[in-house]
Amino acid sequence: MILTRSPYYISAPVTLGTTTAVTLNLKVQTGTADNSLSNLDYTITKNRPQAGTTYLDFEISNMLRDKFEYVPPFSPTFGILNSDPANILSLNYSLDYIGSAGDTQVFQQLVLDGYGYFQERINPDIPDNKILLANDYYYVNANGFFCIPFINDGTYSNVIVDGTPYSQTPSTNITSKLKYVWFNLNQFNDTVIVQIGGNTITLQKQEECKHTPVDVIFHNKYGAWEIFTFYKTKKESVSITKESFKNNFVKNGNYDEFKHTYQDYNKNGRESLKLSSGFLPESYNETVRQLLLSEHVFLVNGGNPIPVNVETSSYSWKSRIIDKLINHEIEFKYSFDLINNI
Repeated sequence: MILTRSPYYISAPVTLGTTTAVTLNLKVQTGTADNSLSNLDYTITKNRPQAGTTYLDFEISNMLRDKFEYVPPFSPTFGILNSDPANILSLNYSLDYIGSAGDTQVFQQLVLDGYGYFQERINPDIPDNKILLANDYYYVNANGFFCIPFINDGTYSNVIVDGTPYSQTPSTNITSKLKYVWFNLNQFNDTVIVQIGGNTITLQKQEECKHTPVDVIFHNKYGAWEIFTFYKTKKESVSITKESFKNNFVKNGNYDEFKHTYQDYNKNGRESLKLSSGFLPESYNETVRQLLLSEHVFLVNGGNPIPVNVETSSYSWKSRIIDKLINHEIEFKYSFDLINNI
């Protein structure tokens, strides 16, 4: 698996003394996966700088990121299992050794717009269980939505939701490789048990009587969409930007007292909201970390996603030993101006 927000290196071993350069051929696929290298997207050639060079490394992440569409695959009418049409790619690539008779091999990798942490070293990967979430226990909005993303590559033949199996069939269709178990939580009991292979994920429905919970969907560490619910206070604000100039209305020795001496123009505003999660387990720290690092965040808004930016840029992790009850407050800003200027 290739995660494109971190550098991904393809290393070409150069062992034959006659090799003078290596060409990397890249073809990005979005429809049906095959081994074709026709109609290449990129061709990169690196010269061997000296005879003692044994590897040539190619970094490819930024070239692949151009192909993603960052729109959450969400609908309140979704069934249990759904694909993600725009956030998974397949890459075919080959290495051609110039000056030697080495055979060209074709390789294939799935591509997600995720990342790894520095401590995870070079070319980070998704979890071994291929479930693209950080935790296995979640508090979920009783009147909202939740999703569990996983890779559908034939590892799991079915997903079991509250004892009901839903079969999974691997396909050559690339969009079906990234699957979501979608929940309209109004349709389930207080606790939902999801089994994917030998992995169990528990969803604990949570009611909120005083406030209106806000569901936020964001691109997580693994390049999949994840939903986080803020149950408590929602504080809204607006910041205004403007320019101004000073008028001079003197005419015939008099001025007009009803004119603006200081005139505003190009006035606009951006609205912000600060959301409070309510009390959550300490394990949610990792989910909050991924939300803060996400570049693509939306308010779910009943199936009509609203783009927002995470404004919180500094955060102190919370622990039960120090903080006792853990509540997360995150500030967001709407990703558009209040007055339409597009």
